[in-house]
Amino acid sequence: LTECTLLVNAILCDNDGCLEVRQLNAKLAQNSFGVKVANLRSVLFDDGKIAIREGRQRVPGGNIRPDSLVVAKTSLRLCQRKAGECGHCDGLHLCRYFVCGGCTFGPKCKNPHSLASPHNADLLQRFGLQDLTEKQLFQLLLQNDPFLLPEVCPHYNKGDGPFGSCRYTTSCTKLHVCLHFLQGDCRYGSRCKRTHTVQQGMKLFKGFSQENIQNLYKIYRNKFIINGQCGQSLTNSVGPSKPNSEGERNEICLYNIRKSCSFKEKCVRVHWNLPYKWEVLHRDGVTWKDLPCMEEIEKAYSDPTCNSSWDPLSASNIKQHVDFKTMTYKESPVRRLSTASSVLHPPHFILTTQWIWYWKEDNGLWIEYGQGGGDTTVTSETLEKMYLADKDAEITFQAGKHQYTLHFKGDEGSQTMFQQNLKYKTKREIRRRPRFVSPQDVNDIKRYCALLNNIWKFANQGAKNRVLH
Repeated sequence: LTECTLLVNAILCDNDGCLEVRQLNAKLAQNSFGVKVANLRSVLFDDGKIAIREGRQRVPGGNIRPDSLVVAKTSLRLCQRKAGECGHCDGLHLCRYFVCGGCTFGPKCKNPHSLASPHNADLLQRFGLQDLTEKQLFQLLLQNDPFLLPEVCPHYNKGDGPFGSCRYTTSCTKLHVCLHFLQGDCRYGSRCKRTHTVQQGMKLFKGFSQENIQNLYKIYRNKFIINGQCGQSLTNSVGPSKPNSEGERNEICLYNIRKSCSFKEKCVRVHWNLPYKWEVLHRDGVTWKDLPCMEEIEKAYSDPTCNSSWDPLSASNIKQHVDFKTMTYKESPVRRLSTASSVLHPPHFILTTQWIWYWKEDNGLWIEYGQGGGDTTVTSETLEKMYLADKDAEITFQAGKHQYTLHFKGDEGSQTMFQQNLKYKTKREIRRRPRFVSPQDVNDIKRYCALLNNIWKFANQGAKNRVLH
């Protein structure tokens, strides 16, 4: 099975990272390595190595449809730290422009260009990618590593203006291209009001080779298939967005909380006046009811030392007890709705949720990652990005002289995340908690942003008047 997986990955990466099942079968039948094609089904159901977009051609017996698209997948990523700043981590130490095919510095580049370094060679061996050629590996990374490709602007893909609802027009740092075109499901074709080319966004592809620029459509399509987005719209050109998941339906709308949402009651996200909302499941097992004293519950939840929203030693006890470990209130399930994580949006988005990651010291203190004074390769921001990319991942990192593996998924079904010392096997609990924002903070942030917006409008109007005179 391992041999077949390696061969399938190599074949896919030689063919723009993807092939239809029937094409892949034909390529495997021609291989001269003696790998049996009978193992293909097992490889295709390995979610860690392969993503599939189901085809339309039906076949009897529930077999894989021959027109299904098979895409090569990996959880390997490039290290995001600057050259020389990272001692040891679970990311490849490579120049991103080298991977994208357009580094102009060559041997003079200050970032690594070698796959043969001990660090990179060890990682490739661990991920089972050691036999891929440089070109095959780079194709695999391009369609899997979210930091290599510019993000498609969601605001450009909704609204009626020439730039959709994007306020940044030509200065936007995200790609202004029809999302449905990249996903392969635009029903408007040449009549679409969104652009179907990347020419206007070429400045975002600095460091990309001409070959990769020509293949951008396939690279993006493969990326969306891997992320489970292909065939499902993140935004809709003519109406409110459709949720991709239960998590998106339970997300608090950033537009409504800031000022107003144009979709109003048709919006798939939750309209609420705070960036968090605590609810308890009613006895009917269907209806979610608001919990009282949400600010106090949120304040307790934001404190990593708190296991619940009630402290029997406190003089000012909160009237209800929400258990944060089991997420229950009087044995009924509790949920916390939230705005999107701050790592998913640029800094100008206000009232996103900033998640802080903590580890527990021997003395019981909770220390934020990257803030404890030690030489560590991870921060709250990097952990949050990795967690959102794969909530079952295990991440190896270094702090001082010690190496650790961080487990987002607890042992034997436990919900408790932990890190483990690779040498001594000791474990420390870790927690992910939001940065606390009070209702007063929300009002202050909104007033401050409104003030900046007015100053910006006034400055623009003044510039226009000077031009007219």
